[in-house]
Amino acid sequence: MKNYFAYRCVLTGVSVWLVIAGSSLAAVEFARLPQGGVQPQIAIQPDGTVHLVWLAGDPRAADVMYRLIDRREGSSSAPIRVNSQPGSAIAIGTVRGAQLACGRKGQIHVVWNGSASALPKATKGVPLLYARTTEGGMSFTEQQNLAGRTGDLDGGATVAADADGRVFVLWHGHLPEAAVGEMGRSVFLALSQNDGRTFAPERSIGDTSGACGCCGMSAGVASDGRIYALYRSARGGLHRELSLITSQDHGASFGVSALQDWETPNCPMTTSRVVAGSADEVLTWETRGEIYAQWLPHRGEPARPVKTVSTKKGSKHPSAAVNGRGETCITWTEGTGWQRGGKLSWQVFDAVGTPMSDAGTMTGIEPWNFAACYAKPDGTFVVVY
Repeated sequence: MKNYFAYRCVLTGVSVWLVIAGSSLAAVEFARLPQGGVQPQIAIQPDGTVHLVWLAGDPRAADVMYRLIDRREGSSSAPIRVNSQPGSAIAIGTVRGAQLACGRKGQIHVVWNGSASALPKATKGVPLLYARTTEGGMSFTEQQNLAGRTGDLDGGATVAADADGRVFVLWHGHLPEAAVGEMGRSVFLALSQNDGRTFAPERSIGDTSGACGCCGMSAGVASDGRIYALYRSARGGLHRELSLITSQDHGASFGVSALQDWETPNCPMTTSRVVAGSADEVLTWETRGEIYAQWLPHRGEPARPVKTVSTKKGSKHPSAAVNGRGETCITWTEGTGWQRGGKLSWQVFDAVGTPMSDAGTMTGIEPWNFAACYAKPDGTFVVVY
């Protein structure tokens, strides 16, 4: 007996079900961001509460918006602004928007690239801004710049947090004494041991191969405490490898491994996604206009191979979510570019990374936008865009 894969699209209060032949009863629902918002990012508490940030307003001087979603009841809080200075974020380029992490007792930590007018000012270029939720969870602290000696922030920063109060903010940039160009860029870490109240001065981590200037980063803390972060290197100015940074000692030391090479002399403006904290950790990224994924092995398991998700050229900006059955929904855009919208695509994989149906596609992704997703308790995936 053939099962079916169901897609549910929620548009202006009307629910439409698209039933496509497949091999699972999993479902995918869709939700639009309010007020023309773009670049959603999602973090999930252990109790299942969903935290969502996105950008709204002028792409050159945007606001970071936040809301809390109860995935069990489907209710959500009213949106609130994260940035204390209006217009201090940037959506242009699709690689510099806000990222968030859920830390101890559900505290939310948010980082973003500052706009040209953002305060406090950076040493050189735009600031790396940070804010966290205050007690009660429905307001944010005043934004602060975490880039002390470093300058030339370009590709977006990322943040991860653990259950013991540590907050890890990572980005790539230049020290004043570093060589100019991408070969002189390094990945830096600012670490807080007290839930983001104070941060140690940034320090360089990773290797010395440089960093692809306008490619974004992503990070997460796994269920066993390991830290993962993705960035794109610039080795020799030609080898733009997708590199994985890992720490097994809460950020005291890091190792770096190259996942996939890409020979190109130009910065491709890519993003990646680390999904960690559940029983299944998955990495997704773009290389040569195609989308790839790797499910990280649990302790004692052999390494899992990199899998191709989309071979359609022009695929960008992947995101992922894992449900309670170990199934993974991966989303990405197709045909988007500088000031150009395109299509949204998605596909669901089983617990061992095998596709459960053909990929789905819909039109309607605005310029500077992409999707994020999360799973409901019943295993249904919700794609937000």
